[in-house]
Order: sequence, then C-alpha cells, then structure tokens
Amino acid sequence: VEDLVFVIIFQCLLAPLVSYLDLGYRLKGLQRRKLTDEKLQAFNANLALGPPKSREEDQERKKVLAEIAFFKKAYRPTAMNNPRRYATALKNFIVCLLYTPLLPWLSLVGALGLVVQYCLDKYLLVRWMSRPDRQANSNMSMFALRAVKYVAPLGLAVSAFVFLCPSSQDKDAIWSNFYLSAIFALVVSFLMPYSVWSKICLPCFASLSDNVMEEDYYQAQYMWPKEMKYHKDQFIYKKLPDSVNPEILRVGVD
Repeated sequence: VEDLVFVIIFQCLLAPLVSYLDLGYRLKGLQRRKLTDEKLQAFNANLALGPPKSREEDQERKKVLAEIAFFKKAYRPTAMNNPRRYATALKNFIVCLLYTPLLPWLSLVGALGLVVQYCLDKYLLVRWMSRPDRQANSNMSMFALRAVKYVAPLGLAVSAFVFLCPSSQDKDAIWSNFYLSAIFALVVSFLMPYSVWSKICLPCFASLSDNVMEEDYYQAQYMWPKEMKYHKDQFIYKKLPDSVNPEILRVGVD
C-alpha cells in the first residue's frame, strides 16, 4: 500500500511538472547556439537583394530560406500535447477514485493533482507553448466526459465492494449495499442524459445566460489565422483563387 500511495502522489503532483521543463525545447539548445550575429547579418543582406536574378542567386536564396526555417524550428517551443494531457488527467482521476474506498484521503490528492495540472497547462498554453499546426476540436473533451460518466460511478461501487468485503464480518450488508450502489451507478451512467448532468453541474461552475449568443463563422473568422480557416484549409476550397475564395468572407457576398 505504501508503494502504491507513493506512485499515485508522484503521478498526480510531481509528474505534471515535467511538462513545465519543456525538454524538447531545451534539447534544441545546441541548434540555437549556431545562430550568430554574423549569420543574421548574412541573412538580412541576402534578403535585401530582392528577387533572385540568376540560377546561382536562386540556389543561394533557397539555402538561406532553408536555414531560416531551421532556426525558426529550433526557437519554437513545443506544442501542447492534448492527447497526453487528457490521458494523464483521466488516469489520475480514475486511479484516485478507484482507491478512495481503501484510502479516503486519496480523493484530495486526485483533486489537488487536477488543480495542479489545470494551472500548469493554462500557464504553459498562454505563456509558453507554441500554436498547434491544426486547431483541436471537442472530440477529446467529449470522449473524456463519456469515460468519466461511464466508468466513475460503477467503478467506485465495484472498488468499494472489492476493498471492503474481505475486512467486513457482515457479508450480507456488504452485498446489499453493493447491489444498491451498482444499480444507482448504472442509472446515473447509462440512463441519465447529459442534459440532466449539465443542469446539475454547470450552475456550480459557471453562470448561464439566455441572452448569450454564439458567434457565427463570419465573426469567428477574424480570430483565426489563414491556415485555421475552414474555407482556406479544406483540400478543395484552398485550391480556389482568392477572387473566388477570399480569406475574409462577408455576409450576403461570399
């Protein structure tokens, strides 16, 4: 049990701090040292010449652009690994939940671990991590929500039965409590829709307003770069010229 507690505490509280180090960015330190003031001046001098006028100048320009792209990549921080972050949060939550009947204070460790990961991920996402090449959608968050909805209630009932039954003298009471909690968990997991969950849980974390309107595509397009706009990234639309498929769409025109 002591080894298990040590592993859970380490995974919940200390393992998330590894992402703060950004080891991938630090390993590229040797590449960043190759960029000197002399190279920067050479790059600027080559780009100031304008369009290449000969084959040799064109090859030299391509070489310079390749080196610039290399150093941009070397100075670019690591992007947020969303699948790993979701997997880590789910793992810590479910493990602490399953072992809560054995050690009730592990629920506090799991809650603290989620808070630490949330604060750390928010700081890195806003202050340090680079913009991902493609914007993530809601599939991972919905999968995590379904996993918690289906696994957590029934898993807690089963773990309580497994850990408490061997140490209890009144087996009949343990079995009756297990049947009752299992039926309640099945109802909550498989019969209660998300709309009921949202009406119960959302008022505890956010204020809902009927006057709030969702932004449509015409308004949201101003917040996205060109490569994240659907009409400029979709494999058919992006081949169209700007005269037919402009970057900024206007209502009633495009």
